[in-house]
This record gives sequence, C-alpha cells and structure tokens, in this order.
Amino acid sequence: MSNASASQASNWASAARSVLTTNVLLRKQLWIWPLMAAVILIGIGWWVRSAVEGSAKRSMKENLQTILSADVEALRVWLKGQEADALAAANEPDIRAAIAIRNS
Repeated sequence: MSNASASQASNWASAARSVLTTNVLLRKQLWIWPLMAAVILIGIGWWVRSAVEGSAKRSMKENLQTILSADVEALRVWLKGQEADALAAANEPDIRAAIAIRNS
C-alpha cells in the first residue's frame, strides 16, 4: 500500500469515525434534536420573512409609483385649468379696463 492510499484510507476512516460519533451523540443526547429543530425553524422563518418583506417592498414601490404618476397627471390637468381660467379672466373687458386705468 502506497502513502497516498494509506492517507486516503486514513481520511475515510476518520470520516467514518466522525459520522459514527455524531450518530451516537445524537442518539444519546436527545436534547440536541430540539436545538437542531429550532435552528432549522429559525432559518426557515428568516427566509420566509425575507421573501415576504421583499415582495411587500416591491408591491409598495409599484403602488407608490402609480400614485405618483396619477398625482403628476392630476397636477398637469389642474394647471391647464388654472391657465385657462387666467386667460379667460385676462380677456374680460372689465379686467382689461381696470388694467388700462392702472397702467395709465
């Protein structure tokens, strides 16, 4: 048997001992199972929370963008109405007469 083969066999033996030791530990130390379950549940909970939070943020972003677009369009319509009102008022004879008197 060469050194490489002996080293590989030693690595396999070490890995097998680790698995057996872990298996024995998990069988004898029953308190470890609830801890492992808690760690797994915490991990799943964190993942679900991250997914829900990301989805909520995307949805909120889309909703706020829609509201912004609607508000901008409403403001443009309102400004056009104000401009039309100002032009209509400026063309009234009474207003023109008052401006002419003031400027003279």
